[in-house]
Amino acid sequence: MNSPSRSSPRPPLAACLLVALGALLAPRHAAAQHRATLDFGLARISQADIVDEAALTFAYYLESRYSRLTFASSGIGSLATGGQSAAQGGVGAFWLLPRSPLGIPELSASLSAARFQDGEGATARSVALRQIWGGVRHGVWLGGRTGDVLSQGNRFGTHSIEAGSWIVGRGVELSATLSTTWTRTATWHFDPIGQQSVITVPVRYADAAVRARLERPRFELEVSGTARRGILNAEAFDFAAHGAATWHFNRRLALTIAAGDHLRDPTRGVPATGFAMVALRITALGERGKALAAGKGAGAAVTVSAEAGGALRVHVYGDAKVVEVMGAFSGWQPLRLERDGDVWLLPRRLQSGLHRILVRVDGGEWRTPDNLPRAEDEFGTMVGLLVVP
Repeated sequence: MNSPSRSSPRPPLAACLLVALGALLAPRHAAAQHRATLDFGLARISQADIVDEAALTFAYYLESRYSRLTFASSGIGSLATGGQSAAQGGVGAFWLLPRSPLGIPELSASLSAARFQDGEGATARSVALRQIWGGVRHGVWLGGRTGDVLSQGNRFGTHSIEAGSWIVGRGVELSATLSTTWTRTATWHFDPIGQQSVITVPVRYADAAVRARLERPRFELEVSGTARRGILNAEAFDFAAHGAATWHFNRRLALTIAAGDHLRDPTRGVPATGFAMVALRITALGERGKALAAGKGAGAAVTVSAEAGGALRVHVYGDAKVVEVMGAFSGWQPLRLERDGDVWLLPRRLQSGLHRILVRVDGGEWRTPDNLPRAEDEFGTMVGLLVVP
């Protein structure tokens, strides 16, 4: 049998440098959209050597989005009633390459680390490339990922092929992903005379995951499930599901309740986890709207977002019959949006980059979206700055 490899493969490091180079080449004058949230909560966790033990939790999420680059970081830490602590987190960079007739290529790189209650830890790094085809309401993508994981002093390569799709309708987002992953793992081996040694064995499995997300002015609900089929040296079948509900009190404060299970992730060295959690979420950057469900006298809050592929989405937190936008992309002529549940969609795609934008509800005054940075144009008009990935 092969012994565990402790060497560091070059491709993941090279890809991380490539994404970092993309960040350096990004326009220095481009506006960025930032988001930061902090969660403080109580949880019941079952992971590694913790069995249904209560814990205090702290989690964060950070994101900075430029015209073609997105940087994100997230993490969670827990302190159990028995005094044991654990933490895991990661950072990633996503670079949208120039659009081609075949779609939109996306290059990404990520680093993650975890520390468990018994003092053991794991680190992982990976690079992924995927091709995206899609429009405002639906799309598909195909890609691959390669990297390595360092766990219990052993380093193994990890590789996967992935395909996915998404569809949006009536304020609900649905997505599905199929993937197959192969790596190696260390295990104890006992010979006929009872002596034990550590050997490595190949592992391969296939995952099918589905996710649904519902968003309303004050409420968000997300549920997901993953089914795993073992192919080589893995459990024949496994399944996990989890869900989260968030109620927004105002633009800064929200309550989140989440529960469920996560499957073991050999590509990051993270064991299977069961949890139930309630947390208070504070939005430090990236407001949800100046006044959720504002009264008619104050005017309904309006937020605008853009997705990969140029899909423009507008949320109006209040009553609206007609919503329009305009910008340089329309020659500063009004474009009427189409309603899809609680979301208003622009029936055309925008080019990647920085756009100046104004929005109007029910024939009222033109205004800047509440969630976007603002600036004066050459005519002294205040406009919103929207970054399209």
